[in-house]
Amino acid sequence: MSYVPKTPDVLLDAEGLRTVFASHASGVVAIGASTPGHRSLLVASSFMTGISMDPPLALFAVQKNSGTWPALRSAPSIGISIFARNQGQLCREMASRPSEKRVVDEEVRQVSDGCLFVRNSCVWMQGSIYAEHEAGDHQLVLFSVRSAWIDPEAEPLIFHRSRFRILAPDQP
Repeated sequence: MSYVPKTPDVLLDAEGLRTVFASHASGVVAIGASTPGHRSLLVASSFMTGISMDPPLALFAVQKNSGTWPALRSAPSIGISIFARNQGQLCREMASRPSEKRVVDEEVRQVSDGCLFVRNSCVWMQGSIYAEHEAGDHQLVLFSVRSAWIDPEAEPLIFHRSRFRILAPDQP
């Protein structure tokens, strides 16, 4: 017999919501761009692909009180890097530094249009903001993908229950 809950057992306060939302596994991305005199990068686990195929759109959410997002929002082109499974420590460093120091120079590459990409990630996407929508204490950002690269040997870093995980090997 399968288990079906009869009554909610999670209080939907801040701690309870974090526990519920953390039960969903997700990839982790770095969103980065360079604008005149300023390099900005933020880390997000609220990233979704396949929102639309025509036009190609992805989605991420940014806290409204983010100090980094205003600079990124003004960039004509933005880079998104999906962290690879061996980049957990780098992801922690990039997520925890003050916003103006999040760019770890030796780990980030800037391309000609100003996009910032994290080296050795498993996927890179280049694009721009398609639309923004308010969503409570966050901004939902639809991202228009113009070009992309994949490292076919790399696997993504997974964030689940507030810890980084890696995918299990295929079972025969």
